[in-house]
Amino acid sequence: MLIAPLQAADTEGNYAIRGAGSFTCERYMTAVDSQSDDVRQFVRWMEGYATALNRLQPDTFDVSPLLETTAMANLILTVCQQTPEMAFETAVAQSLSSLAPLRERAESDTRTLTHNDLSVPVRQETLRRVQQALRSLGHYTSTVDGLYGPGTRRAITTFQENAGLTVTGLPDPDTLLVLLLARDSADE
Repeated sequence: MLIAPLQAADTEGNYAIRGAGSFTCERYMTAVDSQSDDVRQFVRWMEGYATALNRLQPDTFDVSPLLETTAMANLILTVCQQTPEMAFETAVAQSLSSLAPLRERAESDTRTLTHNDLSVPVRQETLRRVQQALRSLGHYTSTVDGLYGPGTRRAITTFQENAGLTVTGLPDPDTLLVLLLARDSADE
């Protein structure tokens, strides 16, 4: 399911883009490459955009399962690298639209999971979806409860090894995207 476009434009479909959203992806990429303070302006704009979608999208608590701002910024960077002349707003919209099937429909507890000196914040409902996806792939046989225990960690590790991902044993952003987007595509 894609995020439905909001009907807030003129009769020609044009609308005003304010702030960092009006800049090009190339400008965002330059800010990231040079580690400029301008990156904060882009990130704040992205967070505001996501917050507005959270408020305006029906049946949505959060448009993204990614809780780390850096993970979202990196996803948008990947989109920008494909089309540097694109408006930053368009890259954010495309990124969030690609995550629409993974949106969180209701609030759930957030936990910081730790393994081998790495940690990742994740909502309990997201972890439940991870467990269900791992179960459907045959990697997980325990209860789908949204809790991070040894069985969940082993299943995630096996999935990461099989998918060629960095093995962290955690539902890190790359693992979430590959596992949940692949599962959602298979469900369609």
